Amino acid sequence: MKSVEKNPEDFLELLNELKERLVIVEGRKDEMALQRLGLRNILPLNGVSLPDIATSLYDTGINKEVVILTDFDREGRRLALELGRLLRAYKIKVNGRLRAELRSFGKGRIEDFGGKTCL
Repeated sequence: MKSVEKNPEDFLELLNELKERLVIVEGRKDEMALQRLGLRNILPLNGVSLPDIATSLYDTGINKEVVILTDFDREGRRLALELGRLLRAYKIKVNGRLRAELRSFGKGRIEDFGGKTCL
């Protein structure tokens, strides 16, 4: 995979796009990291079953696009794929592009984005 030079402006643009969506993360550390970056629409999984998350979002009549920001390791990718499949079954729009763009910044975990040197 070819390395792409990323700059702070790219990151800020990505953050602005994320602010307009519901962001689903694995846990509290991920939620806190994204809050430090100014995001507020964050839903941590915190061990809740994926079918329960999907059903809950459907039942609330969510009208925002969802971004699944689980970690980029094997387990995080598995969670993202499974949850994305469940949400799409409920006709909830999932934005995979923003997940891929955030991954391109080279971090392995979402909580790594909340520090002073996140780029």
